[in-house]
Amino acid sequence: MVGLALDLCVPPLALLTLLVLALFSGALLLALMTGAIAPLVAGTAVLISMVVSILLAWFRYGRQTLGISELAMACVYVLMKIPLYLRYLINRQVEWVRSKRDSE
Repeated sequence: MVGLALDLCVPPLALLTLLVLALFSGALLLALMTGAIAPLVAGTAVLISMVVSILLAWFRYGRQTLGISELAMACVYVLMKIPLYLRYLINRQVEWVRSKRDSE
């Protein structure tokens, strides 16, 4: 059931989660290095908003489909997407590959 439930995750949501975590990490690093607190406050607000939105959506619509332990496994799912996104950036396919037709 866990594999099936994780397949229901929307891939752009995983990318959005990674981007929000990168934003928060960068803001935290900037705050530690320079003392600039405004980016950290903004990054924290975005991170908290995303977590609250996901939890509210799960609570309202997903509890019957997905248990809390399976929802927690979504973190692992997001981390498993990192190599996929890196491969897309580094070794991106730029050529068009024509699908083989039944008549060929």
